[in-house]
Amino acid sequence: MQNPLIIPDTHPAIPGHFPGMPMVPAALLLDEVAHRLSQETGLDINTAKHIRLSAPLEPGQQLDVQYQQKSPAEYRFIGTEKGSPVVKGVLNYTVTEPKYVPPTTFDSAAIASDSKASLEIPEELSDVYERLPHSGSMRLLQQVLTWEPQRIACLATPQQPHPLGRDGWLSCWAALEYAAQALACHGILSLRHENGNDATRGFRKAMIIGIREMICYRTQPGIRPLQPCQVEVTLLAQQPQAASCSFLLRQDDQVLSSGQFNTLYESVI
Repeated sequence: MQNPLIIPDTHPAIPGHFPGMPMVPAALLLDEVAHRLSQETGLDINTAKHIRLSAPLEPGQQLDVQYQQKSPAEYRFIGTEKGSPVVKGVLNYTVTEPKYVPPTTFDSAAIASDSKASLEIPEELSDVYERLPHSGSMRLLQQVLTWEPQRIACLATPQQPHPLGRDGWLSCWAALEYAAQALACHGILSLRHENGNDATRGFRKAMIIGIREMICYRTQPGIRPLQPCQVEVTLLAQQPQAASCSFLLRQDDQVLSSGQFNTLYESVI
């Protein structure tokens, strides 16, 4: 089963991701690949695992996606651009439903006991986003709720229409982009914590390079627009210009999506 895929430069997510160096968001790419498989098979594809993103996909480039059935509800896939691998992994359908998980408890003493300066949490994220490559409608988060050296929780109210939306609704695959931006905000706040609240360094570009697993507990109606949701990210491992983390996105006390991914920061300015 083969399916060509092109994200045009007119797609609403492209101008803000990233200005001057446009790149198809991993969340949008995964959503499209899963959606097309759902259309072909009739399965409500809601789980991704062992995803490897080996190269960025630019808008307008054709991605040739091939699917191979492993079991009645599971498919391997690979996406290539002019024969070069871009993305591959496994997609399947798993019986799930939105679940309740108690809100994460953050330890304020983790910062207070640190010998470095305490961190001033900004009331809004406009200044933080000035240190990140996102712009316009792709600045998805509105507020940092809590921060500590290994974790962050952010508030977002999905807009309508949404740059990652399709046919008036927002897929839970979009949680991956919300989590990636929360991780980036954590990185900026961590730099401030290490270097003082006047630190001005930021990230020029970053990309998700792997997804160990991601589950969408509710595929439709997905993430409801204009309703607050909370994004929580926990660092699992970190190296210079690279990080691994787990995440979840909740709305109305229900976890709609969760997973684990790896990201690479290509440069810091």
